[in-house]
Amino acid sequence: MDNPTTFLSWLQHELDSIGPEDFNDPVAEVDPSDIEIGVANDEAKKMYTLRDLCHRNADELMLSAKYERDKEKAICLCHKAGNYKTMANLWDGMLWQAIYKQYPEAVNKARVGIRKGFMVVASDKSAEPNDMLRQLFGGLFGGFSPG
Repeated sequence: MDNPTTFLSWLQHELDSIGPEDFNDPVAEVDPSDIEIGVANDEAKKMYTLRDLCHRNADELMLSAKYERDKEKAICLCHKAGNYKTMANLWDGMLWQAIYKQYPEAVNKARVGIRKGFMVVASDKSAEPNDMLRQLFGGLFGGFSPG
């Protein structure tokens, strides 16, 4: 499929384009306080990799825009970077949904992460409700800060 015609077919095409040799392994080591849940499946590894690639592309475009002398080209680069950031957020959301589908018990943990070797870990340390609200809704209410 050279040119997917729908957004969903494009997403599938992107997932299919990532093989095990392309995976970006997380850099953070498993901490002794982490509770190991299990290893993420290949679908989640692909989403993790695509999220990282989108972030990297966005950062490179923003750097190029910063040093671009042609204002129109700089604006175009900024728009492209914004699109990559949006895609990174989309892949991130799908990644966590894939993790929660694979490991339903992770939904009930206060904090969940992915470590080296794609180990899904959790922490039972309770998060503050206000911190959780800020993380979930931080930018939605402008300067609103619960608590």
